[in-house]
Order: sequence, then structure tokens, then C-alpha cells
Amino acid sequence: MKNLLLSIFILTTWRLTNSQNANETIKYTNFPLPTAIYPTEYDLNITTYLPGYNWKADERNMSYLGSVSIRMEVREEMDKIVLHSSNLTIIDAKVINSDNNLEISSWVINDRNQFLILSLNKIVNPGENLEVFIIFGGYLREDLKGYYITKSTKPTGEPMINAVTQFEATSARFMFPCFDEPQFKATWQVKLTYPTGAVGLTNTIDMESIEDGDFTSTTYKRTVKMSSYLLAIFVGDVQFKETTTNRGLRIRVYADPKNIESVNMALNASRLTVEGFEELFGIDFPMEKLDFVSVFDFEAGAMENWGLIIHKHDLILGTDKDIVEVVIHELAHQWFGNLVTMKTWDQTWLNEGCATFMTAIGQTYVDRNFSQELFHITQQEEARLKDRYRPIRSVAFDKDGSVTIQVIYYSKGSSFIRMLEKIVGTDNFYEAMRNYLSQNTYSNVKEEDLYSALEAVWKTNNESIISISEFAKCWTHQNSHPTVFATRTPEGVVLTQNREAPIEKNYTNYDECGYKWDIPIWYQVAGEGGHKLVWFKRDQYELEIPTEKTIILNAESYGYYDVVYDDVSYQSIAQELENNPTMYSMSTKLRLLLDIETNAYTQKIAPHSLVLVANALRNDESELVRKFANTILKTSEFMINRLNEQNNEDLKIIKGVSTNTSKVLRKFYSSSSEQFGDYFKRNFKSDKEFCDVLRNERNEEVTNQLIDWLNTNDSTGRKHLMGFLMFCAKNKDKVRRLVFDASFDWTPLEKSRNIQFLKILNRRNIYETRQFRKFQSNEEYFSRKTNIRIES
Repeated sequence: MKNLLLSIFILTTWRLTNSQNANETIKYTNFPLPTAIYPTEYDLNITTYLPGYNWKADERNMSYLGSVSIRMEVREEMDKIVLHSSNLTIIDAKVINSDNNLEISSWVINDRNQFLILSLNKIVNPGENLEVFIIFGGYLREDLKGYYITKSTKPTGEPMINAVTQFEATSARFMFPCFDEPQFKATWQVKLTYPTGAVGLTNTIDMESIEDGDFTSTTYKRTVKMSSYLLAIFVGDVQFKETTTNRGLRIRVYADPKNIESVNMALNASRLTVEGFEELFGIDFPMEKLDFVSVFDFEAGAMENWGLIIHKHDLILGTDKDIVEVVIHELAHQWFGNLVTMKTWDQTWLNEGCATFMTAIGQTYVDRNFSQELFHITQQEEARLKDRYRPIRSVAFDKDGSVTIQVIYYSKGSSFIRMLEKIVGTDNFYEAMRNYLSQNTYSNVKEEDLYSALEAVWKTNNESIISISEFAKCWTHQNSHPTVFATRTPEGVVLTQNREAPIEKNYTNYDECGYKWDIPIWYQVAGEGGHKLVWFKRDQYELEIPTEKTIILNAESYGYYDVVYDDVSYQSIAQELENNPTMYSMSTKLRLLLDIETNAYTQKIAPHSLVLVANALRNDESELVRKFANTILKTSEFMINRLNEQNNEDLKIIKGVSTNTSKVLRKFYSSSSEQFGDYFKRNFKSDKEFCDVLRNERNEEVTNQLIDWLNTNDSTGRKHLMGFLMFCAKNKDKVRRLVFDASFDWTPLEKSRNIQFLKILNRRNIYETRQFRKFQSNEEYFSRKTNIRIES
């Protein structure tokens, strides 16, 4: 959760790195296959020649040999079988039908389309069943796609080579010929042959293993019906730890032998989450086992392959809270994405949006105190900053032509689904999601299938004024998001809407609805505990909410939109928050602060309004709201000076923050005999809070006092903390002298750390580094890292 809280404050500097430039030249290769035939069953045999074991490496080293048998049903008249295949050597191919009179007259590889085209000697009619058998070979790749090599480490420290697959989105074709599109679901039976001593894994549990000298062959159970991108294979040197769920599902986490003791957090989180999801969705995980594998070379954070989830090592090994989030996200995919799969890649947001949304409730199975509200606010903020390229209902391509999964699918998809939840009601929403899963099990879906499930429960319980599909179109087919402007009039509050958020050049043509939206306006009236919902339709020029009382829009931060009020409204809101702060939730107050900060920097609201609202919340009961409000006040002086809008009252408020901080720090001096440990416990909840205060104070007295404490016996066991706080005070000269002063008797490790922090001090505050934000305390950081990598 700490990462989520911190991210709210750092998102304004987040740089988008995963968006496709519209001006790049793309070599399109993802051409759809004909739909005349559909696969029903695959039998896949792969022999992997992996070095590092007893077999004598020869010219086959780092290669594999395979065969695939695909049983198919014919749905339209055809005389060609067209499969996806790329960068493979096709050794032989034949086809079998019930009359045994069908032959392959020729085959050709179309590199541009990544097609393997098998021409037949006769026309085949609908209703017939065929089987094609292909022998092929290839080399283990090095580009993290298809079947590729990844390193491992023996307990002795010696390097090892493993082989692993990554097929999403369109890379199964790099390993074997197949129908490499989500809509072509089939069952799969896999047989792996690999060097004896290695471990072979795939989606399902093993049935039989036969050791034959230097190689072992293992046959695995047939999978449930699934898409090609969810097939997974791993061969290499790993060990595992195991647990079982309350109904007996076997769960294992595999890692290289050197790191096997670091999988406990992931193992425990996976068990709790699977049990929770099975109960919530009313559908059991459909296979006999669920494995996770840690690999060192992996392009994504993790991949949800059904029954064999592959993680990048730093997102499954250890105790970082990010591990839990990623594990839960991939487990949510076992239902949303695997059991029910989007039909085409332009609807990937259905997979990623649902899995991200369900991650929030999954977190509560592991940590009962987890705040789903903060999780969703963080997703909203991530989406707003990235929502300037493609809409979520779109598909993007890499330079090599393969489909890429865009980051906006996750955050905006989740934020949109949360709006759907709050529109139909939480109980109705989960009933609809259970129906959506049960009605589409092992099938492919379009977004309309989700909307139909929601409509069914919504219309039963409400007289809806808008259909879900009508509402959804403008949010999924358009990029960006609306800004709602609220103006106080004698009769009430008048709302208008406009797209104010920036859109990158060449991405302004996604205006499906003319950049207007049907907006659910959740609002709270002063003096009333609950919130109300009113619809602002996209064909309305304005909407009036008739009330003389103060109102706060986007209550609970349910909506994916900004709100900008006029100055009169901000004044009344600030007064209301001062008089009745407990009437409003943490989420409502955070959304208000986030919106005023964003829109003050873009000069849509006056700095005076920013200061008024932030000042009203500076002493809020919520620590997060309180800290954010004070952060805004501390940074608003720069904005006021930049805009040359001097306001004495505003400056007094801003200076008051600094004055109060000084009084806290100067408690040092009220009792010169007070020990550091006693002072720290009396005034601060954490070292980060102390660091934040010191960072803003930066005076000589503070630095001198810390040095005095470092010279006392009280520094025993706390020297690392006091040294760290010296860096927060940012007195570079004194810090530099302190680091190299032999009288402080720094250990070599402490001195090395101090030098590293001094380097950071010359560039930026330590708490702004991504590496530091991973740890709950600097003590945990010290225990885990000797040297840190400074990330800009």
C-alpha cells in the first residue's frame, strides 16, 4: 500500500514509456487468418537441446525439434489450410481426413503475413474434420519472444541457461505453426523432452516421465480449451515450494536454487487469493495444479499463462509489496482473460481492465486493511497521465509488426470498470460478473457481452435512463477524459463539460462522440452524509443541480473525470471542509485535492482557491489527506511567484506551514538533555515523516543537533538513522565533512552507504528515487541494498 500512497504524489512526474509513436514506420505482420477452419485439439511434442547437462553438446545446442498435430473442423468450403508460422524450419507436413484421400499438394511460407499456407489437392466441405501433422525446428531466441533463453544461477554461483516461452500477444507462431489468434481456442496436450536433470513444466500436471539416458520425456495432461498465447513451457534448473488450497488445489512457486527461500510471500498470497476468487466468482480454478516460475530475463512483469504463470524474478522473489499486487493481478487473469477471453486484440482492455480492477479486492484477501479506494484513485491518476494516445478500445503494434499490450488498458480499463460498478451498484455488479463468467466459460467475448450481463441486473433493479453500451462507447472508443466545470448561480450549480486534457499530436482523431461523454455525476450536498447520482448526457449543453447549499462533485472519486469550480464555490467548499471535515470521506477529499492541484498548475483555477482548499485540509484526520494538503501548500508559493499573483493572505498561510514546522523541530531545544530516541518517538511516526520535516526546514540548528547526538552514546544502534536524517537536512558541506570524519567511527558498510547517499543528495531527495520507494522503511532499505542505482 505504501507504494500506492506515494504514487499519488509522484504521478505528476511519471513519464510514459510504453506508447507507440504514430510517426514510426510499422511493419504490419498481424494479419488475421481465414475463418474457414477452427482448431479443436493440439498435440505438441518439443525436444529442447539445452546446454549445461550430461548430454554432449553438438550442433543441436540451443535448438529444439518439434512436431504438432492439429485436429480441425471445417466451417466453410476451402482448399487451403492457413496457419501462423514465423522463423521456423518446416521439415515435413501432411494432412489426414476421414476418407484418407486428402493430400498437401504444396506449401509456402509467406514471411510478410507470417503465414504457412498448405495447399490441398481437393476442396473440403463444411462439416468435415481434418488433422494436419507438421514437423518443424528452430533455435532458442534471444529477444524475449517465442521460445527463448533466460539465465539462472546455481547455488555455487555458476551460471545456468534455462528456456522459457512468452507468447502474448502474437509470438506462439515463433515456436510452432498454430492458429495464433485469441478466437481460435482449443485443447492442448504437450510432451516435453529435455536433458535429464532439468525440470520441464507446462500448463498442466505431468502424467508420465520416462528417463532415457541423457534425456527425459514427460507427457502432461490435456489442457482445458484456451488460446495459443496462454500456452507456456519452461525447461531448466529450478526448485519449488508448495502449498495447497482449502479444496486441495496444488500451488507451487519455482525459482533457481539460489533464491528458492525467497518465494514464501508469493506462495502465501497465491493461496489466499485463489481461495478468495473461487468463492467470489463461484467458479473453481479448472486445472489440478497452479505453478509460478521466476525467470531473470522477461520483458513484462509477469504473464498469466493458464496454470503456469511466469514472473520476472524481482516481482516474485522477496517481500516487496509489489510482489503481492502482481501475483493477484495474474491470478485474476485465470478467470478474466483465460476462462473468458477477448475475441480480438483490440479488446484487450477487457482482460487487463478486469484483472486490474479485481486486484483491489484480491488484495483484501491477503491484507484485510488494504484500501481498495486508494488503489482505484491511483489507477485513475495513472490513467489520466497516460490517456493521450490511443483509446482503450484499440490495438497497437511494435516496430516488428507484433501486437503490443498498452499500459492504458490496465489503468483506464480498471477506472472505467469501477464506474460501471458504481453505476449498477456493487452487489449487482458482482452478480453480473459471475453471470458473465459462467455464461462465457471457455469462450471468446466482445465488450457487448460484458455490457449485456450488466444490463440484465441493472434494468431488473432500476429504471435506467441510459444503456450501458451507449454509455460505454464514448469512454472506450475515445482517448482522454472530460473536465466538468461547475459554476454557482442563484438557482443552483450549473455544469458544463469539455475535453481539457492534452492529446498527443496524431492521436486527435479518436473523437467517436465529438469528445463529449455521458457523465455520471456523483455529488455530495453540504450537511448530508450520503451522495447522489445525476446524469450529464453528452447531448446536453449544460446541467443544473438546483440547490443553495455547497456541493462537492465526483464524491468518493467514483468518476473518471476532473472537476473545476468557480472561485465562489471553492470558497464555500473550503469553509464547509473546515466546519464539517468528518462529513466527507478520505476519497472525496483526496479527489478534490488532486483536481485542484492539477488544474491550478494548468491555470484553470486561481492559486488563491488552491491555497484555501488545501489549508482547510492541512489538519485533516486522514494522514494521507493531511500530508497531501501540506505538500500542496509548500509547493504553491512557487506557483504564486511564477504567476506573479501575490496575495498576502495566501503567503501568510503558506509561511504558516513553515513556521509550524520550525516549532516542531525546535522542540529539540526545549530540553537539551533529551535523547534522540525519546525525541524521535515523541514527535514522529516514522523516519520518513522526520525526513519530510527536515527536508523543508534545512537550518543549521537542526544539523548541529543531529551531529551532537551522533557524538553521544545515544547514537548506539541508531547511527545509521541519524546519518540518514543528516542527508534529509540537505546541508551538503556538513554532510560531506560528516561522511569523511573518522571520529564518527563509521563501519566500511556505513561509509559506503553514506557516500552513495551523498551522491544522491547532489542530485535529488532520496525519497524521490524509485529504488527507495520500494521499501517500507529506510532500515529495510539498508538491510537489502548496499549500493543503489540512481534512476532519473
